[in-house]
Amino acid sequence: MNIEPVNIRGDSEPQTTGADETRKIIKQAGKLTRAGLLGDAEAMLRRVIENDKRSSAAKVELAFVLTKQRKLVEAYNLVYPIAEVEPGKSRAYAVLGVVLLTAGRFDDARVIFYNSLRLNRREDLAWAGIGLVDFYENRITQSLVNLEEAVFHKGDEPDYLFALAQVSSRAERYRDAADAYYRFLSVSKDTDKDRRERIKGLISFLRFLGQKEGLYYSIGNESSRVNFELVGNRPIITLRINRRSEPLKFVLDTGSGITVISD
Repeated sequence: MNIEPVNIRGDSEPQTTGADETRKIIKQAGKLTRAGLLGDAEAMLRRVIENDKRSSAAKVELAFVLTKQRKLVEAYNLVYPIAEVEPGKSRAYAVLGVVLLTAGRFDDARVIFYNSLRLNRREDLAWAGIGLVDFYENRITQSLVNLEEAVFHKGDEPDYLFALAQVSSRAERYRDAADAYYRFLSVSKDTDKDRRERIKGLISFLRFLGQKEGLYYSIGNESSRVNFELVGNRPIITLRINRRSEPLKFVLDTGSGITVISD
């Protein structure tokens, strides 16, 4: 991608203020983040902070980039004081929520995302964050509503479109999932050719499923009892396949929408 060269040491043209220059660099760092160039975005934001240690906006965006790289402790230490001291910054709350969500603290993250939206109902990151919390807690319908709201406010954010595609697929809205994946490819700068090809294949498959009137037909008893062994919180079912004497062990995916054991 083409990124305009930016003077980060403050010796820009006279009509450009230091604050303007900082905002310009933060905006360019955001483009790098969306393109997946997290190391470059991190380096750019760190240089901004070196030159302007009071730039809370740069610290918030650096915390966001660090969270994407799972450097959660540093991200939390950067953004938490800003959210605490400057409670009017909805973006700081949203990024803090993402840090907590990534750390698995779903309840705390939800509260923080709601605080962000209380300050700014158009905070797209907060809508997306709540949508992901709903998804992880298996509230699929509400997850879709919140992710669609995030996409409405920022339709060119690849992360939102990818999440929307995943949740739409989980909700068996296969056409919507295919459309979201297609939009993801159109705005994503992902240079991994193999990954893009896999997503293209998935789009074709989802569109095929979207043409079907039904995928499952439930027959037989309403319930069945299957013996299993619990190993490390994983239910293990032992089955014999094709009359083989040696039994095979299968792990039951407790998070799947449907599980089928063939007769």
